[in-house]
Amino acid sequence: MSIPIRKLKIDIDEIVGKQFGHLTVISYAGNIKNSKNKIIHYYNCKCDCGNPNLIKVSRSHLLENHTQSCGHCTEYDIIGKRFGRLVVKSVDHKNHFGLVYYDCQCDCGNNTIVARSSLIEGNTKSCGCYATERSKEINKTHGMAKTSFWRRWTHLRQRCNNPTDAAYHNYGGRGITYDPRWNQFENFRDDMYESYIEACNIYGEENISIDRIDNNGNYCKENCRWVNNKIQCNNRRSNFLVNINGNIMTLSEIPNNFSIDVSYKTLNSRLANGWDLKNSILIPRERYIFNRRTHCPVRFLPDENYAILKGD
Repeated sequence: MSIPIRKLKIDIDEIVGKQFGHLTVISYAGNIKNSKNKIIHYYNCKCDCGNPNLIKVSRSHLLENHTQSCGHCTEYDIIGKRFGRLVVKSVDHKNHFGLVYYDCQCDCGNNTIVARSSLIEGNTKSCGCYATERSKEINKTHGMAKTSFWRRWTHLRQRCNNPTDAAYHNYGGRGITYDPRWNQFENFRDDMYESYIEACNIYGEENISIDRIDNNGNYCKENCRWVNNKIQCNNRRSNFLVNINGNIMTLSEIPNNFSIDVSYKTLNSRLANGWDLKNSILIPRERYIFNRRTHCPVRFLPDENYAILKGD
């Protein structure tokens, strides 16, 4: 049964302008007849969330509190809010994954499109002008921003400070840190740039890296040097350190330091198969008698001062 025209006018006058949940009634939107021949009256409503679109809500849903918002509040709840240098102006679009993007105005005057997650999580705070200004500021200070030397300094600090860095577990994760003075790039430059240039001239810039002389020590001027990849590999914690008559070296350095007929690959294989270090080094390849059951050599060799140390 429909509402009489006079009663409907009174009803409209009473509802328009009222708030129901987050919805404010703006105007009467007309009516439709449903399948049961009953007339349903609708009203244009505006949501508090900032959604610029009016939504149509039936009179009964408003009065009985079945509909209290536009249903898209999470898309519009940050419109007008500030995130760093950005002020959210409007919803720009939603991608096929359902991620909402916003049109934002930066304090510098530029407009940029930013994902909701980047704004909420603080990953984007400007249109890009801050990074540009920061880069100019750094270059104005020391003139070395984005150079290879500068990047090596940033990577050094990252692996000591940032738990999300892929190498953190080998550095900051086991207590390795750096000289507090090196928080300032200029101090790192003053301590290490001269030796960096010398190493570049010897090995080439692309072939060198910063190395801690004591692998369990921290990064500081006294414990750091610039070396090539070969020296860096020989200074790994995982290396076996061999002490031969007082000379400590890695397995890979033995063939280069002694005139022996054994390669690093053969030496490593022999030790893995249970040979002792003395026989592994001194028995020439394919010139030994071995026990077929134990795969160990049976030739006697004189005692020497041999020892093997596992690197810490």
